[in-house]
Amino acid sequence: MKELLDQHEEDLKTLWKQRDKLLQENTDYEVKCQHLDEQLRLVTRYKDCLERNEFLNKAEIRQLRGEIGVRDDRIDRLQEDVKKLKEKLAKRYQRDDEEFNLFQKEKDIFVKKLRKDLQDQQAEVEKKNYENLKLKKKIEKLKDQLDVTEEDLKKTSTKLKKYRKSKKQLNKLREILREKDEELQLYRDLKDLKIIEVLREENDIEILETAEKQEEDQEIQQEEVEKRMDNGEKDEEEAEGGEQLRLTKRTSSMNSFNTVNHHKQTRPLRSNNRSTNHQH
Repeated sequence: MKELLDQHEEDLKTLWKQRDKLLQENTDYEVKCQHLDEQLRLVTRYKDCLERNEFLNKAEIRQLRGEIGVRDDRIDRLQEDVKKLKEKLAKRYQRDDEEFNLFQKEKDIFVKKLRKDLQDQQAEVEKKNYENLKLKKKIEKLKDQLDVTEEDLKKTSTKLKKYRKSKKQLNKLREILREKDEELQLYRDLKDLKIIEVLREENDIEILETAEKQEEDQEIQQEEVEKRMDNGEKDEEEAEGGEQLRLTKRTSSMNSFNTVNHHKQTRPLRSNNRSTNHQH
């Protein structure tokens, strides 16, 4: 947010520089207009000089006519020269008038364009000022949102600490569960040996197959529970529920083992009794 604020301040400085530059350009344009006015005055003065020259030329012609008198040939020649001079002056006057009119039109267009550009620039400056005001309000709003975000961050940090504490407890439960797994594996090994021995003594193959099937079903259920546990690590409550489910399943397995073991311990006694009876 500080970088964004600095960027906005930098943009504002740039806009002020542009405004100063535009004001300077406007001053330059005014100076140019003054120069153009000066040139216009010079052109007007030049036109006045031409008019005075025409008047002097006419006076000179009259003087020459008086001096020449009856010399018609020279008068005709001078008249022809005067006629040509008038035509030349007329063309020059016309050309000067056209150039002056064109210059005046260009000047009017140029001044009009300068005024329009100045108005556009002033409107742009006002627009930029309005945008800067909006940006300032937005920055203030973002500051308020930042304060709220910091408060939410503190709450999230507190929740994260609780989650880590729960995760430590979950790791402890997993360690206990691993120890129970080891114990259960020992029980299973003993159970398998003892149950097979008992079933062989009793020749009860059907019971053996049933026990093996139950053990396979139990292992499949345990694998499904472990998969659910692995898939639910992202959710703490599901993980704790999975741990409790695994403990429940393994407690059930322990109970089944104790039941079968008890069955095994009682069956050989009956065999011994039968052997004793047979001896008798």
